[in-house]
Amino acid sequence: MHNLRPELNMFASVVPLAKNQNWRYVNLPVTVFIPCCSVFVLCLLLLGCDEQEWSNPQESKEALGKAIVEALNYQYDKETEGDKETLAQRMERLHQLRVTKGEYLGWILPAFPETHFPDNFVWENLDKKCLVGVRKWAQQYNDKDLEFVSINFEKKPTSYDGFQLYSGTVLTVTDGNGQQSSLHILGSVIEKSGECKLLSYQD
Repeated sequence: MHNLRPELNMFASVVPLAKNQNWRYVNLPVTVFIPCCSVFVLCLLLLGCDEQEWSNPQESKEALGKAIVEALNYQYDKETEGDKETLAQRMERLHQLRVTKGEYLGWILPAFPETHFPDNFVWENLDKKCLVGVRKWAQQYNDKDLEFVSINFEKKPTSYDGFQLYSGTVLTVTDGNGQQSSLHILGSVIEKSGECKLLSYQD
C-alpha cells in the first residue's frame, strides 16, 4: 500500500473491486476520489434532468402554416400521370405537424387548468378529433392547388409555463383559380421558444 501524506490518508476511501468472485479493497487518495465523485454526481444530475419533449417543430407560425398547406395539397406526378402521395401519406404529414402524446401529456396539459378527467382520456378525445379532422380536410382540399397566404389568430395569445397558446386560427390560402379563402380548419397553435406546432385540427 502506498504511503500517503497524513492529510490524504484521512480522506482515503475504501472501494470494493470484484475479482474472481472475491472482494478486495484499495485505498483511493482524496485527489482521485473527490473528482470521481464529482463526475458521478454530475452524471446523476444530467440523467435526472428530464428535458421536455419537443420534436420536429416549425421555426415560426408562418412556417407551420406553409407546411400545413403543403401537406394538404394533392401531389400529382405529371410524368407518370399518377399520385406522388396517397391520401394516407398526406394525412400522416398533417399529423406530424401536431404535438405528440408525450408533449401533450408531459408539459402542455399539466400547464392548463385542471380538467378533473384522466389525462389519457383527455388526450384520446383530442386525438380522435384530429383523426376525423385530418381525413376530412385532406379529402376536401384534395387537388385544389392551394397556396399559403397567411396564418392569423382571432384571439390574443395566452401565456402558460414555458409556452404560448394561439387560438382562433385562421389559415388564408388561394386556390388554383386565384380565389382567396379563409379556412377555419385548425385548432390552436403552441409556440415554445419561438418554434411552433399545431395543437389540434378542427373536426
